[in-house]
Amino acid sequence: MSFMSTAQQNKHLPAWMKFSLGLATLGLLFASYTVFHHHEVKEFGHTNLLCNINEVFSCDKVAQSTYSEVSGIPLGVFGVAYFLCLISLLTVSHIFIKIRQKCLSSYSILVVIGLFVCLVLASISIGKIQSLCLACIGIYLVCLSLAFINFRYQARTDAFSPQTSYQGLAISLAIVAVFLAGYKGLFQKDRAFSSKEQHIKISPLSQIKQTIAIATTPYMGKGEDYRLGSDSAPVKIVKFSDFQCPACKGMGTFLKELVRENDNQVQIIYKNFPLDINCNRVLKRPMHVFSCKIAILARCAGQFQKFWQYHDLAFTNQETASAQNAEQWAHEVGLSSSQIKSCLEDESLLAKIKDDIDQAISMDVSATPTVFINGKAFIGQNREELREVISNIISSASVE
Repeated sequence: MSFMSTAQQNKHLPAWMKFSLGLATLGLLFASYTVFHHHEVKEFGHTNLLCNINEVFSCDKVAQSTYSEVSGIPLGVFGVAYFLCLISLLTVSHIFIKIRQKCLSSYSILVVIGLFVCLVLASISIGKIQSLCLACIGIYLVCLSLAFINFRYQARTDAFSPQTSYQGLAISLAIVAVFLAGYKGLFQKDRAFSSKEQHIKISPLSQIKQTIAIATTPYMGKGEDYRLGSDSAPVKIVKFSDFQCPACKGMGTFLKELVRENDNQVQIIYKNFPLDINCNRVLKRPMHVFSCKIAILARCAGQFQKFWQYHDLAFTNQETASAQNAEQWAHEVGLSSSQIKSCLEDESLLAKIKDDIDQAISMDVSATPTVFINGKAFIGQNREELREVISNIISSASVE
């Protein structure tokens, strides 16, 4: 009799639970997409996925921010683990009547936690990053809907009891821990294997040496290439960069450190490759919509020997990039309103930027930052490899 009663209860899934399972599955899909997208951005610097509509709705910008990871793990991975927990608790509560109350109590607590986290992340996205990820918005809406359904249909019943939730929460924590450990283990193993293969088979530098035109005066080509370090340095690093690219910001800081560490041995040459449809012909839709204007004003500052001051200011304030702030930064480095206006009307500045882009395209540059060392593309895995390559070139030059 007891078995028949239990089976009969298990036969019909309550409507609120069906909706919740459907929503949690949808959240799982959204979270999985963000993980895939995050790795694409980390590998290539940017993506051409449909979630990049403009500067306000840009999955790339969100994924490139420092808020997109916790201890090197993408937030999307935590999202996947979270929705797996919700699905597991709902499923177990339906199958095993004896522990239903414990599972549903734990489920209710997790729904509240999820809603709180989503509100915090949405605030960071709007207030700090100033851009929204469409997949993330989908997750926020899922969490909001789950909370509404839970409060409307589940929390008011005797199933909700915080005192009985500990067992379910312990199970949830175990699921999250196992999932995160598995992800990190697999990812690190794959990365280590990839790094090992690269070390064995491929030099950190491309075997193809490119001829890169470097203008050392304002009268060469379409304008001077701004350089940091000695023109006689044995190591010349050409960096194709975008002022709105977070990875370019980190690479720029690192390269300036190398110049300081290796007095007169390393020179940086800055080349433009803004991922902005306003001046980059390879882009098909908006991405970094202010980077062309910032590049123009950086070159404008360069005409008054203030390129690197503007360069540093633009990267330092990267997350607040806008058309207005681009001009404000020019004021801050000492340019007048009339000088800024003149530069924005000067077609030669844009022509130089487009010339840099054409150079980059001719050398198959498709992402930022792309670095060439003495004409050879750096294809290594990390900055320490880059440091080692430069150290070896300097050592060889000193022996000669």
